[in-house]
Amino acid sequence: MRNKKLFFGILWFIAQVSFAQEVAPGAELIKASVEDGEKLVAAYLRPLNKAIIFSLGESNYQAFPYKNKQGLSVGFKTVFLVAPPAQRVYDVTTLGLETLEPADPNRVHAQTILGDSLETITLQSTKKDPTGRPYYSFETPGGSGYPGFPLPYIELTYRKGRFNFSGGMIPLVSVPTTDLKIIMFKGSVNYNLTPLVNFLPEEKTEWSVGISSAYFHGYTLLNIEPGGIVLSPLATLTGDTTGPYDNQKFLLYYFSGSAYTYLAHRLAKHWRVFGGMGFVYGSAILKLVGRYPVYKTAPGGMVSVVAEDIVDPLFVREFYGQPYAEAGIRGDWKRFYVQLQGNVGIYSGGSLALGYKIF
Repeated sequence: MRNKKLFFGILWFIAQVSFAQEVAPGAELIKASVEDGEKLVAAYLRPLNKAIIFSLGESNYQAFPYKNKQGLSVGFKTVFLVAPPAQRVYDVTTLGLETLEPADPNRVHAQTILGDSLETITLQSTKKDPTGRPYYSFETPGGSGYPGFPLPYIELTYRKGRFNFSGGMIPLVSVPTTDLKIIMFKGSVNYNLTPLVNFLPEEKTEWSVGISSAYFHGYTLLNIEPGGIVLSPLATLTGDTTGPYDNQKFLLYYFSGSAYTYLAHRLAKHWRVFGGMGFVYGSAILKLVGRYPVYKTAPGGMVSVVAEDIVDPLFVREFYGQPYAEAGIRGDWKRFYVQLQGNVGIYSGGSLALGYKIF
């Protein structure tokens, strides 16, 4: 019993060492204007959205031992997928911005949340004062410095006959180095097709199919107040930004599903290799709720910038999908198992699973 307590304690500790990404800086972009801010926030977070959805939808290979028809195990799994370099930045000139433009026409690529933490570019208002200077300008946020998104979770698996059921979760935890709190649930069902076909030796080969679905939610409190805008020397700031700004939240919702198939071959008593393919599809919802300051040039070409408060300025829903292939190796012993897996797709990476067999 003492060993079991230690094992669960290790799982709880690892589950809390989640991704060190800071999503809050993206909310600063909402200061530009409502419409342009929405486009900028969506572009800034898009690779994070994809990384989470594709990680949630990564197939969950579960071995079907030849003789054991029933079993229950608990384990820890972590998935890490990396965004391709081209998706770690975005071109602001392709977003269809109406009130903003890059200050330097030769520097139009801003960092996403998975981009360089030190690189920024300056955006400025498209409208200019009588001297030709922009009414206001500001720096885009840098990235996190991490090219991918590690997703660790606790996994419970139950096998009965030709079916294998698994459930994964991240309990409500705070992400280290950030103010972000996250929670995740995932479920999958695998079915062993090997007994239904005559051309595969069941003692050596395994063919299975499966489906999975997952839900991920993250939120953080924000503190975005008027400021951070560089005004033209001729421009004056008007308007009323009285707040309060203590009710701001940034919300993330992800839904993911996948379908896949695997073919595995037993190499020795404890080891088997496997390969498979599948397709993952999901949606991301981003919300900013609360009261925020935004800036816009005054109508009529006046030399002033109007600051005003706006409530619940952001709601973005996007859908993503990718086909993928996987291959790996798994070792099974009487009480423990280990599984190492590689993923190839638009976002590629791998996963590691460690588990304890209860029976």
